[in-house]
Amino acid sequence: MAEIVLDKVSKRYPDGVLAVSELDVSVADGEFVVLLGPPGCGKSTVLHLVAGLESISSGELRIDGVRVNEQPPWQRDLAMVFEGYALYPHLSVRENIAFPLRLAKLPDATVRARVGEVAERLDLTEQLDRRPAMLSGGQRQRVAIGRAIVRNAKALLMDEPMANLDSKLRTQLRSSVAELQRDLGITTLYVTHDQAEAMALAHRVVVLRDGAVQQTGTPRQLRETCGE
Repeated sequence: MAEIVLDKVSKRYPDGVLAVSELDVSVADGEFVVLLGPPGCGKSTVLHLVAGLESISSGELRIDGVRVNEQPPWQRDLAMVFEGYALYPHLSVRENIAFPLRLAKLPDATVRARVGEVAERLDLTEQLDRRPAMLSGGQRQRVAIGRAIVRNAKALLMDEPMANLDSKLRTQLRSSVAELQRDLGITTLYVTHDQAEAMALAHRVVVLRDGAVQQTGTPRQLRETCGE
């Protein structure tokens, strides 16, 4: 697992827009931190900066104490789950989950074992030979999560993974994600605009507005603050 530290990280685009402003956020080894805020507040940009999908304008990003500002995404060893699933439609569930292991050229026996373990953990065993089009939204997102965790990355980054699901499926998947993170102990940075979702999942919540930290604390601390 890993510790992630953003030290006065900023992101300014070429047109002058400041999307993230001197952000100080840390995620301890094994911690589940949720970035909460309205659309356009910069929370997804923060996730992209951590993943290496966008460049940092200033400040420092450290993973396990090592500066990674200039490292390409693949060197950071982080797994990411997107809002839109990003599954390969022509591949089966089994092949989608196995994809990063095939890229790493792991032995077939290792791939089969890991895919089987992940499928069982995410209740996807009976869907392994189906293609994404045959699955519900919740099952598709489980496949995306399975593909992310199967390679035992240092940390898990999740960008609004439940945004496309109805309320019943969100509640079910919320429980699955919380249990999965607890069982694996994987460092997790999760983005959402849904306050109930943040409070249900997080060890600690970071509230963002206009690219800056507005408030941070445990769900209990934030509830007490809002109640005052």
